[in-house]
Amino acid sequence: MNLQIINQILESFVVLKIGLLVLIGFHTVFLFVVYTQVNSMDKVIREGSASPVLKLISLFAIIVSASLFLVAVVIL
Repeated sequence: MNLQIINQILESFVVLKIGLLVLIGFHTVFLFVVYTQVNSMDKVIREGSASPVLKLISLFAIIVSASLFLVAVVIL
């Protein structure tokens, strides 16, 4: 009887892990969309020095999010 309870708990953790991986994946895709919007906004508005900073920040966010996803896949 105790093994059944332990198996149910482990199955719920697997669903939680998969859910977290899906959420991190959605976040990474969202950041790709943000990067695309920054690039298209840069083509429309030519503002002196703000544009390279925004591009760098959005690219850094994508790299951090992709790294987080890879670490989560390895750990989970």
